[in-house]
Amino acid sequence: MFLKRVTINNHPLINDVDFEFSIPNGTDGSGMNYIVGQSGVGKTYLLETSFTTLIQPAGNIHLRINKKEFPYMTQFWDENNASVNNVRFKEIDLNQDEPEENFLYPTTLTSYSDHSGKKVTIKTLKSRDDKDYQKSFRNSGSGEIRIDRFMSKISSLLDEKVLVIEEPESFLDPINQIKILSKIGELAKTRQVFITTHSPYIINWSYLANGASLIKLNRNTTPNTSEAALFKNESIAKLIAKPHKRTPHLSSIETKNIFFSDKVFLVEGHEDVGLITQYLDENKIDYDFVFFGFGAGGSSKIKDLLKLCKDLKISKVAALFDRDEKDQGKHYEECKKLYSPVYQIEELKAQDIRDKADKTGVFTDDNKLKEDEFGKDFEEKLKSILDYFKS
Repeated sequence: MFLKRVTINNHPLINDVDFEFSIPNGTDGSGMNYIVGQSGVGKTYLLETSFTTLIQPAGNIHLRINKKEFPYMTQFWDENNASVNNVRFKEIDLNQDEPEENFLYPTTLTSYSDHSGKKVTIKTLKSRDDKDYQKSFRNSGSGEIRIDRFMSKISSLLDEKVLVIEEPESFLDPINQIKILSKIGELAKTRQVFITTHSPYIINWSYLANGASLIKLNRNTTPNTSEAALFKNESIAKLIAKPHKRTPHLSSIETKNIFFSDKVFLVEGHEDVGLITQYLDENKIDYDFVFFGFGAGGSSKIKDLLKLCKDLKISKVAALFDRDEKDQGKHYEECKKLYSPVYQIEELKAQDIRDKADKTGVFTDDNKLKEDEFGKDFEEKLKSILDYFKS
């Protein structure tokens, strides 16, 4: 049995939610359900306080905060739209310490391949002095311990339908985070996986394109509370997961910073990102937004990315278009109509961010800001965007 839907009402820290989860469809990562957000927004609280109800009778749960009781209601439904409780799920706890003298692989396994591909045979282990002792973590780093513990634990959970994993990236370098993600993606072909993470390496655009979902927690205007948003849009994810061969950077690690920010700046291309960043640095202007990767890959993509930001309930988003003569400002006008004034949508007078053979830009060919109407217009538009982010 899989979990299809959850409602949470009257939770003291998170606004009411009504979300449908992703159910595995046989493709990589399709059963993945991410829970992300900045530090301190309540990802662990959401995971723990909602899943607690799965092993208890239906009804209100009381959460104690600062000696006050807060009753809240969480309800789950299965894929047949039946209300469920007392559901079996398994949490993969990679932080649970083992006794030092018995810091070994689980004795329930017979064999598996570790993260380096080497096959390891496991025998019954009675103590660290046992003659069958094969591997101890006493001289290993915390990252190696975590990888091997993860590989061994998931090998013993192949019969489980629903898995919960909290921050599998802890203590791991990016390469090993990707290795662990690959294994989780395999599990999520046929299992539901609920996973919290702070790492863009753990999020995979291809999994989202295959049907995975992502819940983003955003800071609310009410102090110490968060608002949850659900992103489950395979068409937008596919545009990013399978970009044109000329724009492979659309699926780069930098694009996934959007899932951890509440201020996002959308521009057309990588030169826009580079030259705007150069201008801000040269003028010692502080900023706390993130660019979407190395640009959207063209003005036509910005509309889809604004929809992505709206789905994620990102509080402040700005988009800056070039005045491209080919589309006569069509993409800019369409986005401004759909998303302004909630989001800041601006268009430059110049045809490009930099002078080209057939286009007039804001910067010269050697990356100097021009002292003409186009340079002044750029500074005015950028100041308007920076003021918006600070407001």
